[in-house]
Amino acid sequence: MKKLFIFLVRLLCYTVFFISIFGISAYGGYLYIIPSSYVTLNSSPSVRYTVNYYNRVLEVNTDNEDRLTLDYLKLTHKDITDAIELTIKELKDSGNLPENADEDIIISVSGKDEDKANLLIEKLNHEIRISYSKYEDKK
Repeated sequence: MKKLFIFLVRLLCYTVFFISIFGISAYGGYLYIIPSSYVTLNSSPSVRYTVNYYNRVLEVNTDNEDRLTLDYLKLTHKDITDAIELTIKELKDSGNLPENADEDIIISVSGKDEDKANLLIEKLNHEIRISYSKYEDKK
């Protein structure tokens, strides 16, 4: 009887352990695939990024008349700062941004969590200014 009780307790412990591991993994996957905010790069062609909880790009849309496509940059699943830096570099190289575009680029973030959105705006603006100055120094 004692061996059966020990077996059932161990079985219960293992079951709870595996269910908790599965639950944590499923929740992490859910946070990765569900959009949590939208980042808009307001430049001459407006670019809208759908971003998940981990600030990874899920989808990129451009609003322009000349059908500028950024599909070949493969921006999905990249960090949003890297995606915006690559987009700005591509827009500069293709001639869609003017020389003094540093003042013209506006980044806006909309999401459910206002504090996280404000932190993301500050981070993006800081990173973009740094990368833009590096790009200008290389010219």
